[in-house]
Amino acid sequence: MSASQQRRPLTAEERARSLEVLADLLVSTFDGEVNTADVHRALSTSDTADGDGDDSWRVRIMECAHERNARVAGEAAQRGSREWVCPMCETVNWIVDARETLRKRQGESSFGFSLTVTDHLRCECCGYDGATAPS
Repeated sequence: MSASQQRRPLTAEERARSLEVLADLLVSTFDGEVNTADVHRALSTSDTADGDGDDSWRVRIMECAHERNARVAGEAAQRGSREWVCPMCETVNWIVDARETLRKRQGESSFGFSLTVTDHLRCECCGYDGATAPS
């Protein structure tokens, strides 16, 4: 672009699209640990936070991801879910603990029969299912 050409200001739609692309690019640098909502939240608070160094934005993004994960963990615990960490990519996943739910129901009922429950684990990030490695 030559010095004689003027840049026009971005429209709100162009700005939003650019920020979304930037957020997607930043997410890709964290190996699946963060999502675009974490990036948007961290960067929107960057104006009020102290910028101690070049990597302070990375720290803020990870803090937002940890806060989100803690919030999700609390919600999952209330739903009777349990956490498992994928051995391939170390992503935290949640599954409904059907055994616990059935034990509660069996204690309340007078039937006294037992049901076999098989949990099917599947990592949302890499697809690992406990039996075969992802391709």
